[in-house]
Amino acid sequence: WGNNTGLVYYIPSVNPYVNHDLVRTAQTAYLALVVALGTLGNLTVLGVTLSKPKRRQTAVDVYVTYLAWVDFFMCSTYIPGGIFSLYKPYPSPIVYGIEGFVLVTLMTASFFVLMLLTADRFVAVCRPLLPVRHLRLGFAKVSCPVSVTVAAALAAPQFYVRDDYSTLEGYDGFYRWMRMVLVATTTALMVVCYGAIFVAVRRSARIHNGNRSSATLSAAPVSGVTTSSTNVPPARRQSDPGKQSSL
Repeated sequence: WGNNTGLVYYIPSVNPYVNHDLVRTAQTAYLALVVALGTLGNLTVLGVTLSKPKRRQTAVDVYVTYLAWVDFFMCSTYIPGGIFSLYKPYPSPIVYGIEGFVLVTLMTASFFVLMLLTADRFVAVCRPLLPVRHLRLGFAKVSCPVSVTVAAALAAPQFYVRDDYSTLEGYDGFYRWMRMVLVATTTALMVVCYGAIFVAVRRSARIHNGNRSSATLSAAPVSGVTTSSTNVPPARRQSDPGKQSSL
């Protein structure tokens, strides 16, 4: 298992046909591509959201900005550290603890913000009369920093790594369980909320189409009456010439 640090990689040492250098080079190229594309994409999103005037800012803008920041820091800190660990072990347990703290903080914060964004979209579409726009925006500006703070608190034990890395086994079990809970909760919330949003949008579209159809049907007789006089042949519309001359 690599160096037991960072983004460790599995190379079966019993297989003589595996080219270790080739596998490591392929992993490095893949991670470098992720870093390049992720950094470019997140900087683009941040440029769009941060350049938006504050008076036009919405709660979605706040959530998307935080997600972009989280992903940007993941691409600029943790993944490069993982590339480094493919070639050399970390110089000390403290450095490894910092890397674990960054990973858990960013991962947990991204799940929290995703859940907040999903709940905001559900409220905006399915319960539009409950909060007004500025209340949702204020909640987003408060809940996102709180989410990052809670994520950092959950990741704090990562700093306690003994010199022989004996604490890693317990950490791996706890954070593996926490990651499974976060993934399951976020997925279930997104399925339920976006399913309700889909139903609400379909119902609204059906009602709108029904109103248009009824309006068209009610306007049809009126249009027939108004245009009936224009369809009279010219011979009938002209009065008797003798009567016109007498008048």
